[in-house]
Amino acid sequence: MAYEALDDARYLLPHGLKHLKRSIRASIGEAIGGVAVADLDPRMLTYELTPYDYRWTTYASEYLDAVLDRLREWRDAPRSRASAVSMRDYDGSLAFTERYRPGETSLSSTKRVPK
Repeated sequence: MAYEALDDARYLLPHGLKHLKRSIRASIGEAIGGVAVADLDPRMLTYELTPYDYRWTTYASEYLDAVLDRLREWRDAPRSRASAVSMRDYDGSLAFTERYRPGETSLSSTKRVPK
């Protein structure tokens, strides 16, 4: 349902938020595994859920909360500022907070929590 809503709104979103569908899918995929992209590849419906991982589930939850905050900011912004609303994509957010950098193994990444 969230993916459908983002599809419906993709032409309205400012440039800095156009990645949201991909970023949301990435965050959920890191938390639950390949089944998160089952709508793209029906074979993945049969994939097992990834075992629960507090770290990646927390990262996904925090990112989704930030997405909702940013969408509300965009919705409530005056027309003159709405087009400037943006946020980092999921990988960029992880790198910015030094939680994970693409290409690292999860064991070598740091665990700094943003304030």
